Amino acid sequence: MKRELTAWPAVLGLCALVACELGGSGNGGNGPGPDVTVTLGSTASLDGWVRTDGNSQTTNGLTGDLSVVTGQGYRQFFSFDLSTIPPGSTVTSATLRLYQAFVIGSPYTELGSVAVDHLDYGDMLCCGDYDAAALASAGTLSSDASVGYKQLVVTARVQADLAAARTRTQFRLRFSAADFTNDGGSDNAQFNEAEAPGGNLPQLVVTYH
Repeated sequence: MKRELTAWPAVLGLCALVACELGGSGNGGNGPGPDVTVTLGSTASLDGWVRTDGNSQTTNGLTGDLSVVTGQGYRQFFSFDLSTIPPGSTVTSATLRLYQAFVIGSPYTELGSVAVDHLDYGDMLCCGDYDAAALASAGTLSSDASVGYKQLVVTARVQADLAAARTRTQFRLRFSAADFTNDGGSDNAQFNEAEAPGGNLPQLVVTYH
């Protein structure tokens, strides 16, 4: 009987150790929770293009120039809703994935590479967004005409939006050297927007805890 009683402290100590280990895993403890990965689609009503002259549209976007409008450049815009990510989350990775559906002319030779700006254009796409001041440069999305998904790591940009309590992460696509050549020939790249038929839709893949 005396042996059974003296064994209890050891048993209780073992239970406390197990409870401590479980608590530290983030399930009710003080440590971070497990990483969660979500793939966010873009918002159709906020995707689209704005042209040099201020015209804008939320469908059938392109980046670069179009010969039917001489001397006009186009920039594409993409918006992702962050409301499913809990406030206070820490973003460990975020990747922007946009599908280059096709390329017309020689934009990568004449206009440069496709650069991405981090913007906050709110709940409406309008004329002033063409050359609105960017929050920051996000980097280069594409430097060649190959069809397929182009990827860009935007972890810092998504974390900045969450820290500022913004409900969306928004981006603008433009060519790095010029928006148009005014040579009478079309030079542009077209990236699928939310309403594009056949899939290959915009994605923002975010991992957070």
